[in-house]
Amino acid sequence: MSLLIYIYIIVLDLVVLLTGLPNEQDWYTVEKKQGIPDWVELKEHDRSIRLNLTHQYMAYVNRSLPFEFPFYGEDFTNIKITTQGFICLSDIVSDTQYIGPLAANFMPLPAAKPTQYIGVLYNSDSVIIQWGDMQLAKQSSVGMFNFQLRLDVLGGIRMLYKSVPIPVDQIEADDHFVSAGISGGHPMGQTVPIPYSTISLTDVTPSSTYILKPRATCIDQKDCTSCISWSSMCGWCEDIQQCSTGQDRLKNKWLQNACFSSATRHCTPTTVPPIYNTSASYPMSTSPLSETLPPRPTPALTAPKDNATRGAPDPTPTHQPHDDGNKSAISLPVIYVILIVASSLSFFFVVAAFIILVWHKRRVSLLRATLISSQPETNNLISDGVSNGHDHNGHDNHHHGDHNGSVKC
Repeated sequence: MSLLIYIYIIVLDLVVLLTGLPNEQDWYTVEKKQGIPDWVELKEHDRSIRLNLTHQYMAYVNRSLPFEFPFYGEDFTNIKITTQGFICLSDIVSDTQYIGPLAANFMPLPAAKPTQYIGVLYNSDSVIIQWGDMQLAKQSSVGMFNFQLRLDVLGGIRMLYKSVPIPVDQIEADDHFVSAGISGGHPMGQTVPIPYSTISLTDVTPSSTYILKPRATCIDQKDCTSCISWSSMCGWCEDIQQCSTGQDRLKNKWLQNACFSSATRHCTPTTVPPIYNTSASYPMSTSPLSETLPPRPTPALTAPKDNATRGAPDPTPTHQPHDDGNKSAISLPVIYVILIVASSLSFFFVVAAFIILVWHKRRVSLLRATLISSQPETNNLISDGVSNGHDHNGHDNHHHGDHNGSVKC
């Protein structure tokens, strides 16, 4: 079943590419600021926790968050902090769903007494992760990297760079992917998520801060009326009571519930909006050491005029609905028909390829039998090689940690 869904997603992406159906990509606003005024040196902080990763390479540790962290419209309470300069929020550590101030092939050097420091600090409204004195495995001579990641309770992301010896595009990427930014992927159970949105930071320099704030999207609209009025790209699936473009993290769910054929742009009188208010937002907290939890939105029938919910558009620039009277979106039933045709063609080509493979294998077997019957016997020596590997496992005794694992990127 998972394989069938995976094939449907690939075919649907092809249909989107051919038909030009828009994919909502304005998930975050990105702002770069000079200086690192919010830097908190965790090595010297009495509440910071040094993770059991000092001597680890290509490893990670599971940590629990003190709050639900929204990422691409989905709430997460657990993360994986890796030795390679990034964190993962999915079950699988990969390069398709991550938050990475600087993901690269870092190695604990020197081997006898590594300098690298990886620590975490928990506040009531934020979590700060620091990668300190990090050295590249094959470019250790360039110097040490020091950077931090801050996750805000309301979904904001800050990446602070204290020292970056060389530009990111000059870091070797042969043994590990190199990236500064974030990536969202479709969850696929215990398989690598399929990416649908990646934001790469450019011109990462020492003593600089990148601030990423989530925008409100189709997924944030919780009733039919707000869904269809938010953007011409949004569609409302009545069966699962969710709004989506069909090209976000809900794509799998829409496929499983046939929402591409049932989604509507017209609300019926029976579609009753929920009582939860989704039109207000709270600014990102500014105190890195705040000990009090900011007020969360409470259910309300009407939105306060001066508030906006988590994930609402940043006032500068103002994000308006994407309605364009001069453009007409392709109807979902048409897309569904195209999807079925494309799937049928894909199935035909798979069957044809299988038949050709069987025929070719039979020809090879006959040819081999002919050659054996026409040549004297010879002795062949077959050497079997065995590849041994190991991973690093450890335990974090602090109450927020679970276990370590190996990173396979």
